[in-house]
Amino acid sequence: MGVIDASIDKHFAPWLEFVSEGRVSGYTGCNLLSGAWKIEGGEVRVGPLVTTKRACAGPEQAIERRVLAALNEQARVTREAGRLVFTTPAGERVEFAEAR
Repeated sequence: MGVIDASIDKHFAPWLEFVSEGRVSGYTGCNLLSGAWKIEGGEVRVGPLVTTKRACAGPEQAIERRVLAALNEQARVTREAGRLVFTTPAGERVEFAEAR
């Protein structure tokens, strides 16, 4: 399991923004998302999330599937070398680089 390929087309690059206290928004590589986040037991938890329902095909479908699998309420969120890393209980990782 690894990082989503950084060489993908910029139009499909997922992003996540902690908009305000308790709210998150982003892009899955195909659809927009929004939802809640909180700190629970010293860890960040994201979800539940809602997304738009645009049909996805090709590489954006695979990207969205990985992003949504990792952005769930059971994922562990850590910060590693300037990246926000979501790790599912099954070990799937999705990393978000800090926007500059």
